[in-house]
Amino acid sequence: MRWPAGIKPGQVTGQVAATIDVLPTFASLAGITLDASRPIDGRDISALLKDPQATSPHAEEGYYYYRNNKVEAVRVGNWKLSFRGKKPELYNLGKDISESQNVAAENADVVAQIRKVAEAYHAKLMKEKRPAWTAPKQ
Repeated sequence: MRWPAGIKPGQVTGQVAATIDVLPTFASLAGITLDASRPIDGRDISALLKDPQATSPHAEEGYYYYRNNKVEAVRVGNWKLSFRGKKPELYNLGKDISESQNVAAENADVVAQIRKVAEAYHAKLMKEKRPAWTAPKQ
């Protein structure tokens, strides 16, 4: 990102953020409160823009990878749990950024914990979803 008034040149963070975070972040920076009755997926990452040592809101609640309306993978902190194969795959991205060492068997408790978080998030998302487009009334 580039923001001369707010981000120092060369500033880098290793925290997770994505384009879904643009709306809540810009709203926060502009002092605008978003309508809580219309939930959105993104999070306010303005703290990361101001301080690269700040923690991403995705660090604790997770960052979700979806495909065809299904959770394909979840990242929580350094852990990434993938549901792409027949069995879940777990990677510690702090030690294995290339995702070459599946450590699910040795960390069944982490797999269970992240799976539970993912299922709760998906249920919440499905409850809050609204149609992408509604035809105008004739």
